[in-house]
Amino acid sequence: MATSTGEMPFLDHLEELRQRIFWVLGAIVVGVGLGLWLVLHFNLVVELAKPIAPYIPGGKLTLHSPTESVMVVMKLGIALGLVLASPVIIWQLWGFLSPALYQKEKKAIIPTLVAGLGLFLCGAWLGWRYAVPMTLKFLLTWLGNDAFNNQITFDYYFSFLVQSTLALGLCFELPLVMILLAAFGVMDAKRYHAIRRYAVVVSFIAGAFLSPGADVLTMLLYTAPLLILYEVGVLGSYLAQRKGRKRVAEAAMFLVVLGGLLATPARSAAQVPRPVGGSVLEARPPDTIPRGRAPGGRVVDSATAKRLGLPTGPVRKFPEPDSLMQALLGREGFAVTRYLSDSARMVSDSNWIDLRGRAATVRDSATLEAEEIRYDDGQGMVFAKGEPKLFQGTDILIGRTITFNTEKDAEKAILRDALTSFDELGANWFVRGNLQVDSTAKRLWAGSSEFTTCDLPIAHYHFEARQVKWVAQSVLVARPAVLYIRDVPVMWLPFLFQDTKAGRRSGILIPQFGLNDIVRPSRSYNRQVTNIGYYWAPNDYLDVTGRLDWYANRFIRYGGEVRYRWLDRFVRGGLGIDQTRESDGLTSITARWDHQQNFSAATSLNLTANYVGNTRVLQNNSVDPLLSTQQISSDANFTRRFRWGTVNIGATRRQTVSDGSGSMTLPSLAITPAQLRLGPATWSPTLSFTNVTTFKTPIPTVPLLGPGSVDSLVRTGSTRTTNLAIATPFNIAGFNWRNNVKVFDQVSRHRRVISALVPDLETPDPNDSIRITTIRGGDYYGTIDWDTGIDLPSLFKGTWKLTPSLGITNIAAGPLLVRTPGSNGQWVMQGKKPQFALQSIPVFYGFLNKGFGPVARTRYKFAPTFQVQYSPAATLSQEFIDAMTGAGITGLRAKTPATTLASFSLSQNLEVKLKRSAADSAAADTTGGKLASASATPERQPISVLTLTTSSIGYDFEQAKEPGRTGWVTPALTNSLQSQLVPGFQLSLTHDLWKGRVGYDTATFEPFLSNVQANLALSSSTFRSIGALFGLASKGPTRTNAPPPLTPVGPRRFRPGAFSSFDAAAPTGGRGLTASLTWSLSRQRPTGGATVVDPVDPNDPFGSIPIILPGLSTTQSSIGLNTSFSPTAFWSVTWSTQYNATLGRFESQQVQLTRDLHDWRAQFNFVKNANGNYALYFSVFLLSLPDLKFDYNQTTLRP
Repeated sequence: MATSTGEMPFLDHLEELRQRIFWVLGAIVVGVGLGLWLVLHFNLVVELAKPIAPYIPGGKLTLHSPTESVMVVMKLGIALGLVLASPVIIWQLWGFLSPALYQKEKKAIIPTLVAGLGLFLCGAWLGWRYAVPMTLKFLLTWLGNDAFNNQITFDYYFSFLVQSTLALGLCFELPLVMILLAAFGVMDAKRYHAIRRYAVVVSFIAGAFLSPGADVLTMLLYTAPLLILYEVGVLGSYLAQRKGRKRVAEAAMFLVVLGGLLATPARSAAQVPRPVGGSVLEARPPDTIPRGRAPGGRVVDSATAKRLGLPTGPVRKFPEPDSLMQALLGREGFAVTRYLSDSARMVSDSNWIDLRGRAATVRDSATLEAEEIRYDDGQGMVFAKGEPKLFQGTDILIGRTITFNTEKDAEKAILRDALTSFDELGANWFVRGNLQVDSTAKRLWAGSSEFTTCDLPIAHYHFEARQVKWVAQSVLVARPAVLYIRDVPVMWLPFLFQDTKAGRRSGILIPQFGLNDIVRPSRSYNRQVTNIGYYWAPNDYLDVTGRLDWYANRFIRYGGEVRYRWLDRFVRGGLGIDQTRESDGLTSITARWDHQQNFSAATSLNLTANYVGNTRVLQNNSVDPLLSTQQISSDANFTRRFRWGTVNIGATRRQTVSDGSGSMTLPSLAITPAQLRLGPATWSPTLSFTNVTTFKTPIPTVPLLGPGSVDSLVRTGSTRTTNLAIATPFNIAGFNWRNNVKVFDQVSRHRRVISALVPDLETPDPNDSIRITTIRGGDYYGTIDWDTGIDLPSLFKGTWKLTPSLGITNIAAGPLLVRTPGSNGQWVMQGKKPQFALQSIPVFYGFLNKGFGPVARTRYKFAPTFQVQYSPAATLSQEFIDAMTGAGITGLRAKTPATTLASFSLSQNLEVKLKRSAADSAAADTTGGKLASASATPERQPISVLTLTTSSIGYDFEQAKEPGRTGWVTPALTNSLQSQLVPGFQLSLTHDLWKGRVGYDTATFEPFLSNVQANLALSSSTFRSIGALFGLASKGPTRTNAPPPLTPVGPRRFRPGAFSSFDAAAPTGGRGLTASLTWSLSRQRPTGGATVVDPVDPNDPFGSIPIILPGLSTTQSSIGLNTSFSPTAFWSVTWSTQYNATLGRFESQQVQLTRDLHDWRAQFNFVKNANGNYALYFSVFLLSLPDLKFDYNQTTLRP
């Protein structure tokens, strides 16, 4: 239903669009049905095959499958049906768009369409009548009829036929395009004549591309019409310039308009309401003025306003009112309007006042300045000319003339050739044209206007629109709109519509797709469209989103998400679920629930639950490199604080994406009472309880001999582990009594292999033994341990820092009580023995007071740690040894010898102190006095040049007394290096010290590098720190933070290939270099000597089992790099990669390039996963209107 202004509301437009779509769909269905009937009734397959019939055996095309004939008929029927339905489609499209066009536009577009359609049909008919038969005759007979057996399918023939006819049809559009260019003034007949030699070359190139064959004759067959049509276009251009230039220009213009309507995605409206009083919005002269934008939507500052020609505020100042003026201004019931000018003329009969010479008037919050102002009280109008300027709040309007209506029912201002600005969408928009503004400055209409957010004198871009309407915090509409880059038009839009309301609103989601999804770059490319759906916000507490992602020939994903937030109850969260269906039939359900709630200041609940039904589907379709190795995590935590302590109850679940294995902790309980003071003593008890279950845990395969083959058991298992820990430390007068009880119980539900040495009863040697291997289908293991001891007060705290301790430890390594299948499920105890320990941590310093260069002083710190432990000999019961053997722990002896263990570790640090700079000295001198200078210029902190930490190495004196033993107990040694000169640098080297079993005289001391971990973080502060040490630069604040990894946002991890199409807050150029480099190396010591394998006996039943040769060295090495930098002021680069040095290949790649185009942003993203999947995304978007963008999105998922 149209309004009083003849316009249709938005919802009525949608209803009309829906009805016309139904008509189009009905016409297509009827047309396809009629097309199928025509194909079958008139046998059109035979008619289409007539040009090729003389050149194929029997005159019939070939079929490769029984169903191919059906597909042939369907293709012909659909093609013919679309042709038959095209009049209805064009009519419905014209009926929907025609109300948005002017009458002269309607008259001009129809002849252009008719001419273009006629030329296209003429070219297509010539292609069918002449080009196709001639091409087929040459291609199929130039080697003779006996050279080949032509087996051509209808599918290939139909593609050849369509390409041939369409190519000539497009060629025949060339004269029309040339005439339109001549009518626009872009080209003319003389220019066409001057570039004829180039046109000939281009014609040959176009003929090569348009021709279906690769031979010269076919190319010439399509090149000749292009050359002839070019001459026709030259002649038509000459005639168009002499006669109907205007009409031809209008026809060409609206031909391009129709093409833009068919190629541009439709918005949510077909027409834009025209402002009332459109007669005042006349076209302005074709001059230009600087345009600008204040970043972030701020009010334009004085410098920007001066550069753009905008005044910053009123110039004229009203004099201070005298007593009489104050009395007049203070009267109630009157609206005050003040005037100021060099001269004033008042005509009482006509009720108007004429102000001339630097005139100004103020009413309420509005100030108007101009060279001449006329106020007509009879008509309620104010007219200003001579560079008028209107100030109202933060809004500034300037123009050639301003007409202001002061009537209360229609207060508005009309400005000609005006320039103003308004804040919207986080930007400051500048509008130039004929404007109309209401009294509230919240509504603006513009005619023949330009608008932009660029704040440069020569704008990088701007929009030109015939009509513009802006309602503050509501809507911005322009119709029609042309985007200019500088002065070059690059895109035409039938209308520009942008909702600017704040808050959440229901509506259709913006689908994500690229140009390559519209026009495929190759037949093997699979299209993809994501983010198809609807967003619904029913109230302030809840919103619902339904979404669909489609990947051609791969999978389809659909699902929904519900988010809620209740501020009064401190509740917020969201629930989402989606299902992925692959084309091969695999399905997977993904669910996520986030919930946070604060019941009170002392009680809170946090819940994050994730579920994936089929991890294989998720891994196969993932693009994020982290997704292949990450775990699907769920956490729940409930915390309650009491006066006496804190209670924490939680649960966790982890599932690996690669193999589906995982673990679950349910429940997890922790009770932490507050510290209890009993006079000089303090008691700090704690209690914790956890129950952990694992599932789908991979286990090694055990080969079993069968009749002629090797079989294996189930390769996964599960466990249940329960832990209870109680700690009751008691401290009094420096004495700390440790008292801890731990209970452990584990049940395994998978195959377990246990090997043990038992005496060999068949040999006379009592020390001879054999190894027995037992395979169990399940197992259990329970322990109870009690740890207690007393830490005595430290002695010599200022020097040697001695700390003695007295404890009671277990006889052997392990728990106090144990329950295993080896003890038949009975609890067995091993016993306790005393243990005495003494620890010393002295610190030694060495100073070099003589400075050098910028270094004032050097200090060397040497901090060793000595520890001695002694425990007497004890005896273990045979029952305990059997129980531990049943748990797979071997090597226990009935008599445990005494232990005198000495251990040593070392920490070294080299520090330097820099000299005070000249600036610091000057600051100290101006404060006056030593005390003042010390407070004004604090001492510089020392710099740690090198920190070296060595792990502990131990020697057992009692063990060394035994035959065949050496006393050494440390198998490996680790050295760690750090330096503040290179913030973020860490190097850890681990050496395997012994070749052989540590502690035995058969082992030799041969250090072998077994592990390397290196981390290096570089930034501009790194080189600044090194330069400061040598006096080359001042030391600034150091930042060791590595550049953030380039990964999609958390929830998008479960949506493979879904990129964030734009990021207005993305980093821009001008940043310094930041890099994070990691290197890891893991090696295994090779076993010396040669390995000799006896030949396999054919009768050996174990001969088919493969033998794994021991002693082969395995090395694993990987390098990770994460860097970001800005090569120029406008470019920024972020690169993250993982390189497998062992296999010599890159496991993952993530690259992001960002180009700051002032008001535009260009982004290029590339992500490649180890599974071969990769995604490529390119986007150019306007920062102020992010929905206005050019995207290229390609995600390739490997089969």
